[in-house]
Amino acid sequence: MKLKILICGDVNGQFSALSSKLNTLVKKSGPFDMLFCVGNFFGEDEEENLSIEKNKHSFAVATYILGPSKKEHVKYYKDLMGYQLCENVTYLGRRGLFRGVSNLSVAFLSGVDQEASNPSSHHQFNADDIKSFEESITSQENFKGVDVFLTSQWPHDVDKYAISVNEAYDGSSLVSRLALTLKPRYHFSGLNNMNYERLPYRNHRILAEKSHHVTRFIALAHFNNTHKRKFLYAFSIDPIVTMDAAELSRQPDETTEAPYNKQVLFKQDGAKVEPTQQFFYSTSKTGDKRRSDGTRPPGTNFKKQMISQDICWFCLANPKVEKHLVISVGELCYLALAKGGLNDEHSLIIPINHHASSTTSPPEVINEIQVYKKSLTNFFKFNGKCVVFFERNYKTSHMQLQVVPLPERFESRLKEACLKFCKDQDIDLLELPAHSDLSQMLSPTSPYFCIELPDHQRFFFRVPKGFNINFGRMMLCQVSLLNQPEKIDWKNCQMSEDMEKKSCAKIREQFKTFDPFN
Repeated sequence: MKLKILICGDVNGQFSALSSKLNTLVKKSGPFDMLFCVGNFFGEDEEENLSIEKNKHSFAVATYILGPSKKEHVKYYKDLMGYQLCENVTYLGRRGLFRGVSNLSVAFLSGVDQEASNPSSHHQFNADDIKSFEESITSQENFKGVDVFLTSQWPHDVDKYAISVNEAYDGSSLVSRLALTLKPRYHFSGLNNMNYERLPYRNHRILAEKSHHVTRFIALAHFNNTHKRKFLYAFSIDPIVTMDAAELSRQPDETTEAPYNKQVLFKQDGAKVEPTQQFFYSTSKTGDKRRSDGTRPPGTNFKKQMISQDICWFCLANPKVEKHLVISVGELCYLALAKGGLNDEHSLIIPINHHASSTTSPPEVINEIQVYKKSLTNFFKFNGKCVVFFERNYKTSHMQLQVVPLPERFESRLKEACLKFCKDQDIDLLELPAHSDLSQMLSPTSPYFCIELPDHQRFFFRVPKGFNINFGRMMLCQVSLLNQPEKIDWKNCQMSEDMEKKSCAKIREQFKTFDPFN
């Protein structure tokens, strides 16, 4: 049976109003199993704050609160390790794991980040507190995550790879780190007087780890705030220990990669860290009603236009993707053997996220593509080959950067051959300046073809009407280069799945020492 849970933002000492609100909700929606309050429970009114311990208020739902986030509120907590403040109101403690009704697992962290190495005060936490908490939780046998994670302070960078928060917020990297460790299904925070509901993010590395459940981060505004921002959140949940593994790990279409950088968050421990999580999401801005300064008007109900992973052949989350072709998986991109390649080492660098082209991909994706390109160049040079990269942004929905190794003897004549081929096709091939990128030369929606030669010279042109999608292959298969016109159509180069597996396994093993993400 599902549990009915309520979450409330900063109460700020408005106990009478909260009591009345709970009575109304229970009458309207029936009983709730628990109410959890994040942020500041106490306010500035001394008399109202003291009224709690005098049992002057009646709460219709079993209520659990976090500890102080302000120094001046510490005095209202008689036992900082946790205790019952009054009838139906319990202070959980500074940090820990609470087992609620039907074995619901609720991890909690009170206070704010001290952001210093000194011992933390009663309303703060530091790195040592977080490490101790992590060890106590993850040492549990068969730990696979928690149902709910409660923090007053937001995690740092929580809006990365998702809709941006329109206002500045106070976020803690230690909270981000703990969220990575705990793998909560729901993470709630307060303090900033904002309501923000992030797209869900994954808690596993595709192809490297078994699928896990997603995390949904939700920040709530202050109770009864004048901006009329959401401060109460109601939901139903089956405890993680009762759920079927397949249903628990189901990935919604809008799921993104984790916003937190595991290497950065854990590097101070000196421990070896595996690559961070990889996920998929659409970055289409259709319907994004932003002002010129990048913010959205109040009340704007913005929803991203999602591209289903189930129909994209280049999204690793698509169960129909031929994963036996994958050579390497990075943080934001992966390398795969090309299906029907020009040779056995023809491969593709593909963003893990659903980006249509290099002109619409974010800087961090472009940077990782460059890392792969450098590693592949060194790999093929070691094996006596040069490499050509080309991209076609035309009749594609997911970016693919083609990687074609060629015999080293071709390097000296590649530029002349490519320029002549384009001239014969009445195409004006433009050189891209060394310190420029395509996004400076073209609009995001412009169709284009771009090629990079072994000497790092880059050329591009805007795709004309009636453009042949096999243009890149035609260029390399011409008489003066490969002289293999039969390979222009990839379908003529297909191998059996068994041969594909063998070819991929071979290049994967050879590339291992050059793989920047191995």
